[in-house]
Amino acid sequence: MRIYDKIFIAYSPIQLLSAVTLCTADSLVITPRPIASKTLYNVNCLASFRYISIPSFSSPFHRKVYSLLYILSLFPRHSCVTLYSPSASHYFVQLLVSRLAFKHLYFIDEGNISLSMIRHSHLPDIHNSSIFVRALMALAGVRIGKDPLDDKFSAYYVHHLSAFVKCTGVNTAYQLPSCSNIILRRSMFNIPTSKSVVIVVTSPLTENNWVNFPGQEIDLIDKYIRALQERHDVSIYLKLHYRETVQKYSRFLSDNPSVVVLDSEYPLQLILAELSSLNAVSLVGFHSSALFCSEDVSSIVSLSNLINTPTCSLLAKGLEPFMDYFPQFSFATSKLSTS
Repeated sequence: MRIYDKIFIAYSPIQLLSAVTLCTADSLVITPRPIASKTLYNVNCLASFRYISIPSFSSPFHRKVYSLLYILSLFPRHSCVTLYSPSASHYFVQLLVSRLAFKHLYFIDEGNISLSMIRHSHLPDIHNSSIFVRALMALAGVRIGKDPLDDKFSAYYVHHLSAFVKCTGVNTAYQLPSCSNIILRRSMFNIPTSKSVVIVVTSPLTENNWVNFPGQEIDLIDKYIRALQERHDVSIYLKLHYRETVQKYSRFLSDNPSVVVLDSEYPLQLILAELSSLNAVSLVGFHSSALFCSEDVSSIVSLSNLINTPTCSLLAKGLEPFMDYFPQFSFATSKLSTS
């Protein structure tokens, strides 16, 4: 069995980019093929790759079962000196970890672990995991952590070091290197430097049944943008969640032809790395950790407080402590409420 220097598990674009910044020629990256093919477009990466399906909590049941059986029966065992894992509470990540031999276990940030940890301390679990999958994991002898950091990590590589240390008290944490040096597609934007940019980061609230009525999040985005355009000359972009389709926003885009839809597979961190050096950038959204993915933005606005469902109210409450970490963060005015 070959022993790698490093093995990375990456199930999102930003994790994959973080792995690329840390990998060596003697590294293996375990990731879904669709994410790698789009995220690493035209990037020269030294590592080897092993492609695998890593389902999320919202993935179809049959995909979860297929992935579980494949990892248990067909996924080859690998060995390394250092394993970089993005979560101790993700069922399928932990299943993969159980199939790997390693000397050192390091944590690698999936986007904003500080936000996740604050939410864990303030909110109940809102993701209803499959009882069947949990039972199979137990039978397989796989330990699932209470939160993403609930494992024997000896080092932590994170995006916002000061916020992470303040939130967790961990003293073996390190700042992840910037991935702006591997920006994939130059000339994506053609915006005068004098013009401000607003990126709306969407969330699948209707799909999760976290709204008062279907499409409520779209109504709020529409009202916010119209109010903003009445006061400022801005370029507005829409960054869709990977579980959403452009068709969901077809009427909104028809009513707002100046709004440009960004590639949902292209990491927001790289978009901001390219834009923030030229323009003042603001982020608008609901509760996504992507809102806090960069400190190089002029403002961050959450609309979650305008949806008075139990889940969105909890999520908005969980965002309040982040005013202590991100002074540019605020909630939208209640004048926009559609409930």
